[in-house]
Amino acid sequence: MARTNGCHHKHRTHLGGDTRRQVEPFFEDLEASTGTVDLFEDVESTVLNIQNAEAVSWCRDCSHVLLTWIVGHVPLDMSCPNTEAEEILKRKFRD
Repeated sequence: MARTNGCHHKHRTHLGGDTRRQVEPFFEDLEASTGTVDLFEDVESTVLNIQNAEAVSWCRDCSHVLLTWIVGHVPLDMSCPNTEAEEILKRKFRD
């Protein structure tokens, strides 16, 4: 089951190639970190950002950009509002 921080909508448009590169600058400073500890192994941690996201999508319902990473074989979704990115995507997909 995917873990998410807020957007439960299903009307998502996958952003790839040029469109993804257009919105990446708006989220350059965004970082999420995760970590796991195995008592018999080392500590594993990672910093998640838009460049290493497994997928970048746009929600047509709430206009948030959604970043998805795979953490421990489980999808982790983060809903990220950004009005400048939203305006670009609204113009691109709603015209």
